Amino acid sequence: MQTSAAPTRTLWQPLALVLAALMLLVAATADSAFGQRQVHRFDPAQGTLAIKKDGKVKERDVANGLIVRLEKRNGKTRKANKNELVPGADIEDMEVDDGEIEEIDVEQQPSGSSDCSFDTSDQNENMDKSFDCSEDYADESQDCSFDQSGDKEPGDLSKDTSWDCSYEDEDEGLSWDCSYDSSQGSSWDASGGDADGDFSFDCSWESQSDLAGPLFSCAFGAEGISFLCTSEQLGQEFGASLDVGPGIALDPTVDFNEDVVDEDGDADDSDCSGGGGSFDCSFSGDREFGDCEADFSYDESHSAGYRSGDLSGDASVSCSYESGDPDDA
Repeated sequence: MQTSAAPTRTLWQPLALVLAALMLLVAATADSAFGQRQVHRFDPAQGTLAIKKDGKVKERDVANGLIVRLEKRNGKTRKANKNELVPGADIEDMEVDDGEIEEIDVEQQPSGSSDCSFDTSDQNENMDKSFDCSEDYADESQDCSFDQSGDKEPGDLSKDTSWDCSYEDEDEGLSWDCSYDSSQGSSWDASGGDADGDFSFDCSWESQSDLAGPLFSCAFGAEGISFLCTSEQLGQEFGASLDVGPGIALDPTVDFNEDVVDEDGDADDSDCSGGGGSFDCSFSGDREFGDCEADFSYDESHSAGYRSGDLSGDASVSCSYESGDPDDA
């Protein structure tokens, strides 16, 4: 009996290798025929993962305890974290339960580089700050610089803010460049105060293929005195909003890369009216109430198929407010 067992084992081993090879061939053929799934955008705040396949993007929910594994180039797999869910990462395997992604395996991406420098002053309550970052990853590159300077003394504030960012995706044949500048000043005392400011922004883009519309769509006044420019295709946005507080301030917001800047503000109750380039708003916060006026302009131009385009906007804002409860006024 022992002599007959040995040939059986010898025949089974090559058969297993053939079956394994066939399975790999089928898997490779499936990827070639139906396209490789890739991470398009991971949104940890919303708990969603947008997956790109054959040029189409589908958004799926992810489980709170999502398990991420990284398949390295040497074929070994190790446990990783959600930071590996970067745009363009190839998805090797995925387990879904009750409509939520429970586990996901991604392939190690080509190496990239990131170079950032930061400068923050301890003076003027950290009013002076700047940073510059450049990132290169696979076929994508991005450069951003930010600069803010100002002075703050009891009852008086002045601040200048600017940023400039550029982005290029060689694989998609898409690039853009956007910038923002603002200047503001305010004064106040125990009874209230006044504030004024102005800002401007501009963007340009180029694409090797037709787009469904402008790369960025901008809107004024969606949340009081504010503007917001969004790109559904890229999942990116930037804007500015009026922060109602002692020394009313214009706060820029930028979300070109989720791990770089993420700001949330507390909204105040405001009632705005107007149109055709102007807004009048009355507001009521926890400590003050008052009125603001804003005048703005916006221009946009593009080529056929939105393969290239430009957009720009600017606004000026002036406010006056009183401290206390508006019901006691």
